[in-house]
Amino acid sequence: MNERRACAVIAADRTTIRYRSVRPDDSDLRDRLRGLAQQRRRFGYRRLFTLDAKQVDYRWRKARDLAGAAGLHFHDLRHEGLSRMAEKGLTIGELAEQSGHRTAQVLLRYVNAKVSEVSEVSRKLG
Repeated sequence: MNERRACAVIAADRTTIRYRSVRPDDSDLRDRLRGLAQQRRRFGYRRLFTLDAKQVDYRWRKARDLAGAAGLHFHDLRHEGLSRMAEKGLTIGELAEQSGHRTAQVLLRYVNAKVSEVSEVSRKLG
């Protein structure tokens, strides 16, 4: 489904839809974390956790191989998660807020719609 059709389904103007995060203010939490990082200096870094991209990749590959899913990529989890949230009934706006996508068109690349859902939407569009 393209952005034009998605916006037609939710009766929204394509030119005005830009999703913004509505997360609560977390400045107090950030200040507390900075204080902890100052107290617990490790190897000259002011970090609570030292985990770099190589370590993440190594741990992902190890877990994937243990699970017996050799063809699975880390990014596939994003597709799966968004598709499952869409099946649970989250709106396009809620999905975009969770995933950080700015437009419905980009978001819909990640959501795998079922044939029954696509036919229902196309029936609504006429």
